[in-house]
Amino acid sequence: MSGITANLIGVYADRFQRFTADGTWTKPLGIKMVMIECIGAGGSGGGGNNPGSGRPGGAGGGGGALARMSFPAESLGATLTIAVGQVGAVGTEGNPASDGSAGGSSTVTDDDSSKVVLYAYGGGGGGGGTSGQWSGGGGGGGTGGTGVNATTATGGDGGNPDIQGSTHGDSLGGRGAKGASSGGVGDTAEYGGGGGGNGGYNAVGTNGGSSLFGAGGGGGGDGAAGAVGGVGGAWGSYTAGGGGAANTAGTSREYGAGDGGGGDDAGSNGTGTGGIPGGGGGGGSKAGTNGKIGGRGEVRIWCW
Repeated sequence: MSGITANLIGVYADRFQRFTADGTWTKPLGIKMVMIECIGAGGSGGGGNNPGSGRPGGAGGGGGALARMSFPAESLGATLTIAVGQVGAVGTEGNPASDGSAGGSSTVTDDDSSKVVLYAYGGGGGGGGTSGQWSGGGGGGGTGGTGVNATTATGGDGGNPDIQGSTHGDSLGGRGAKGASSGGVGDTAEYGGGGGGNGGYNAVGTNGGSSLFGAGGGGGGDGAAGAVGGVGGAWGSYTAGGGGAANTAGTSREYGAGDGGGGDDAGSNGTGTGGIPGGGGGGGSKAGTNGKIGGRGEVRIWCW
């Protein structure tokens, strides 16, 4: 490395900061603009049911939303307080199995004004397996509200705002995508998180929804002999699936949002965790395995 290159790195090292845990950002001298990006944490998957027959898998958690905004440097105070969204508890196996938990929001607060200047909410938890029916997927997080936890066979709604789109329902804009219900796949989103996939009832688990900019939802757990879990949703896509395969963790990224994790298959307690940041966790399998944890949130700040 040349001396000039090393000096430039030293001078501009404060122009990008990435927060993976709570902290404080201090505004560098002489900057003109600041761009902030927040990603909420992914919802955790629901546990699989294990009553002996007709065993439904748990559903996948919703992905976290991504919010991005630029500010004139003079409009921000000298320091910003960073809160990074954390993941909630997974759904545990049983009869009935318990639901997964929603992921926490990531926020940035201006210390001079005590105002929150940007936030992104986490995805909803996936439903736990209940005898005789599908388990609903968790709703994706929105830029204005947390994704809703699933209720039995009904997928949770995506987090606010309520922006309608002609092709993808209410999943456009900053709204999170709805989780899957009764055999469907998780809906896709633009800046909101993808919806979680269904836990299968005598069937394969369904795929988690994807998002162009937010994180993917988790895949649903399997619910039949020889079946497999659903595939997690992907970042950068409008098509469900494409993330972590059954029993496989979602991809984590240094930039962009994480993919959803795949639901369990064949009763394995595997690694269907959500990708970091923000990916939804996969659902547990029909053999009574726990759901998988979502990916934590993140905050990134650029300035120039």
